[in-house]
Amino acid sequence: MGEENIAVSRCFLHGSGIDRWLDKSFQLIVSANGKAAVNFEHSWGDGVAVLRFFNEVYDAANKLPLVTKQPPSLPATPLQFNLPPEVKTAVVQAKKTFDATIARTDMAEHKTPAFSGTLLKQTKLSPDGAMQMSFQLAYALMRGPGPLPSTYESASTAAFKHGRTETTR
Repeated sequence: MGEENIAVSRCFLHGSGIDRWLDKSFQLIVSANGKAAVNFEHSWGDGVAVLRFFNEVYDAANKLPLVTKQPPSLPATPLQFNLPPEVKTAVVQAKKTFDATIARTDMAEHKTPAFSGTLLKQTKLSPDGAMQMSFQLAYALMRGPGPLPSTYESASTAAFKHGRTETTR
């Protein structure tokens, strides 16, 4: 994975740890270079429906006229927070914990034409299932023998009345 791809992936996965609100339904994250991603907590809604919503928003936005850069009519007013010392200490500790976790997190990519979604589908295998098994294999190779981590495969019943995407663990 190239350095730019790693930076973009890290930006969209977790950022600096100070500007993500993972308890919200969704976040539209736009980076300084104009790339954008959606991060959403999906217990409230089906991922396919959320993806459709954002695809439709994207398509509609692309039909709008391009607006040139303009200065804001009024400057932003910074919010002032009066936090008790114990809250400030907890925030600093949370940031240290976050930074330590991210420092232990590695990211890599390996592309090969010998293993593709198209090939898997031609052999009647699920690309999503293959990815989940690759996560289990990577975990087993890193940790050695023992129980495998929980992973999941989507199980869509969307073709049926009141259907949605469920999870098979």
